[in-house]
Amino acid sequence: GVAAFHSGDLAGAKKWFETVRSFNPGDKAAQKNLQNVCFLQANELAQKDEWEEALRIWQNACSQDDLNVFYNIALAYDKLENPQRANLHWQKITTYYEELCRNNPDDILKKEYLGIAYQHLIRNYQAIGDDKRAIQMMAKLCKLKPEDTGCQFELAEACIDNERWNSAQQQLLKILSQQPENVEALVNLAFVQDMQYKEQQAMQTLGKALQIDPDNVEAKHQLVVLLNEEA
Repeated sequence: GVAAFHSGDLAGAKKWFETVRSFNPGDKAAQKNLQNVCFLQANELAQKDEWEEALRIWQNACSQDDLNVFYNIALAYDKLENPQRANLHWQKITTYYEELCRNNPDDILKKEYLGIAYQHLIRNYQAIGDDKRAIQMMAKLCKLKPEDTGCQFELAEACIDNERWNSAQQQLLKILSQQPENVEALVNLAFVQDMQYKEQQAMQTLGKALQIDPDNVEAKHQLVVLLNEEA
C-alpha cells in the first residue's frame, strides 16, 4: 500500500489499505494512510470541479480533526453556494487561527491564513444578508492588517451602506492618516459629515479634495448640493 501510494497509484494504495483494515480493523497506521489517500483523491476531484463528490469523501472518509480537511470542506460549501454551512466551518477555522496568532503574534503565515478565513466569512455573511456580522469580520480583518487601506475602505463603505456614520468616519480618518491626499476617502468623509449634519466640515473636506483633484466630478457634485442647501 505504501509503495503504491508513493508511486502515485492512489486507487491501488486505497485497495491495499482497505484490505489491511478488513483483516485488522484496529490498525491505526492503515486507517491513517487510508484517510490520506482519500484526502488526495478528493483533492483531485475538486481540481476537476467535482465538488459534491469531493465533499462526500472529505466528510465520510477523512479525519474531521485534520485542519486541512476542515478547510477543504468549508471551501467546498463555498463552491456549492451554501454559505450557511460554509460559515459553520470557517468560524471554527478562525477560532483555531485566532488562538495560534495570540500565542505567536509574529507568525506571518498564520496571520495570512486567518485573514483568508475572515474574507470567506465576510463574503458569505454578505451573501445571506447578515451585514452586522459581515461588518464585525471586516473590523477583525482591519485589526489584523492595520496597514491595508483596502480593508479599511471596504469597512468604511459597509458602514456607510448601513448608516453607521461614526464608524464610517473613524475608518475614513484612519485611511487619511496614512494617505492624506486620498481623494476618494475625502469625498466619502464629506458625505458622512453631511449625514451627521456637519455641513461646514463637509464643505471644507470637499475643498481639500478639489485642491488635490480639481476635476473630481463627485466632489464637485457634492459641493454644489451643499451650497444650494446652504443658500
